[in-house]
Amino acid sequence: MSLPALADRYLPTWLVGGFAIYLLALKLVVVFFAQPQIDETYYWLWGQHLQLSYLDHPALHGWLQGLASWLLGWNLVAMRALTLVTSGITIWIFYDWSRRLAGERWLQVLFLTIALYYSSPLLLIYSSLALIDRLVLVLIMLALHCLARFGAVWEADGRLRLRWLYAGAVAMGLAVLSKYIGGVAGVSALVVLLLRPKLRSLLRVPHFWLAIGLGVALQLPTIVWNLQAPFGNVAFQLALSDAPPLQEMRWKEIGTFFIEALILLSPFCVPAIVVFLVRPARDGFDGLLHDLSRWVFIGATIAVLGLEVVLNRDVIAYWNVPAYAAFFGLSAWFMRSRVLQVLQIVYGGLLSTLLVYHFTVFPILDGRTGIRAGDFYDWPTIAAAVADARQSIGADFIAADNWESGSMLAFAMRAPDIVSLSPRIDAYSQWQDEQSLAGKTALVLESRDSLSALQARFDSLELIRSVDGTSWGQPVHTYRLYLGRGFHPR
Repeated sequence: MSLPALADRYLPTWLVGGFAIYLLALKLVVVFFAQPQIDETYYWLWGQHLQLSYLDHPALHGWLQGLASWLLGWNLVAMRALTLVTSGITIWIFYDWSRRLAGERWLQVLFLTIALYYSSPLLLIYSSLALIDRLVLVLIMLALHCLARFGAVWEADGRLRLRWLYAGAVAMGLAVLSKYIGGVAGVSALVVLLLRPKLRSLLRVPHFWLAIGLGVALQLPTIVWNLQAPFGNVAFQLALSDAPPLQEMRWKEIGTFFIEALILLSPFCVPAIVVFLVRPARDGFDGLLHDLSRWVFIGATIAVLGLEVVLNRDVIAYWNVPAYAAFFGLSAWFMRSRVLQVLQIVYGGLLSTLLVYHFTVFPILDGRTGIRAGDFYDWPTIAAAVADARQSIGADFIAADNWESGSMLAFAMRAPDIVSLSPRIDAYSQWQDEQSLAGKTALVLESRDSLSALQARFDSLELIRSVDGTSWGQPVHTYRLYLGRGFHPR
C-alpha cells in the first residue's frame, strides 16, 4: 500500500483541490447558516444541566457545550464552535498522514483525502453540526493516529514512544466518554495487537496496562452515575426496543440499513471498501493505520447491527458513521481508479449540496425517524408567539408535548427550564421536577397531534391559538398553543 507508487493514478492536484475547497465551503455554510437541529438543541440543554452522565449517552459532549455557552454565550456560533476545532484536527491528521506516506505528492494526496472524506454526506453533515458524532469521529481518528505512531516504532525496533501510547489511550477514553460506540477504537486496537505478532510482546509491558487503566479511569463519571441511577444507560437502551431481545432475525430492517448506507455513501465507493477490508496490511505506520481502521469499520458495523439483531432496535444507517470515517480517512489508498474518484466526489458533492439546501434554505426531505422536514425551521417566530401568549395569560410555566419541540423552543427562547411532557423517559427526566409544578397552569406547545396525551396531564386544556412556522413565506409546520390548568405530574 505505497502512495508514491500509486500517485500517477490520482486526479490532478488542481482538480482535487477544487473539489476539497468546495466541500469545505459547504461545511462552513452548515456551521454558520444551517438551522438549529433538534439533537443539537437537546445536547445544548445538557450543557445547561450538567450531569455525570445522561440517559442517552455519556457526558463529555454536554460538558463541552456547557463550556461553550459559558465562554461564548447562548447563540448558534457558540453551539457549533467545537466544530471548527474538530474539523481542524481532522485535517491536520490527514496532513500528517499525507506528508509521511505520499512523499513529494503529499499536497495532491491531502486534497484527495479531504475530498473523498467529505464526499460522504454523512461525514460532511455530521462533522459540521453540533452533534456528538463530530466529537467521537475526531477522537477515534486521533486514537488511530497516535496508536499507529506508537505501534510502528515498537514493531520496528522495540522502542517505547510513551507519549503516543498514552495520547492514544486518552483519545480512546474520551471517545467512549462521548458515546459508547467510541469503544470500537479500543476493541480494534486489541484485535490488531493480537493479530500482529510483533505487537503481542506489549502484553508484557507495564505501560501498556497502565494506558488501558487510564482509558478506563476516564469512564469513572459514567460508571458512578450508572451505579447511582435506578434507570441507567443499559436499562434505557433496552426500554427503547420495540420488542423483547432476541425475538427474531429482522432481515427486512437489516436490508434497509444497507440500502440507506449505499445511498448515503454512494455505490462508487463499494469496490474500494472491499479492497480496504480484504487486502493484507503491510508493516510500518501505513500498515497499522490500515489494520486499525479496518477493525474500527468492522467493529462499528457489528455494534450497530447488534442493536438490530439482539435488541430489536430499528437502527438507521447514519448511526454507523465511525465505520464510514475509518474507511474514508484512508480511501485515497484504496480508490485507485480516477473515474471512480470523480464519480464518488461528484455524487457526494451533489447529495451534500442538496442536504445543505435542506438544512439551510428550505426543508425538502423527510426521514424515517418521525421528525418532519419543517420541524427545525422558523423557531424565532414560534418562540415570540409563546412569549407573547405567556405574557398575556400569565401561565406558571412553559411546556412542550415532546423533548424535540421542547429543546428547539428552549434554545430559541434561551430558556433552559422548558418542561417536556414526552410520554417516554429522556434526559429531561434527570433535571426537571414535575412534582413542584403540581396543580399549576402551563402554556403548552403541541406539535405532534398529541392532544389526547396532553389532556391526561391537566384538569383542563384550552386552545389559545395556532402558529405556523414558515420558510420563504411558505408554511412548513403548524403548532398549537394550549392553556393547561391543574397540571398532573408523572
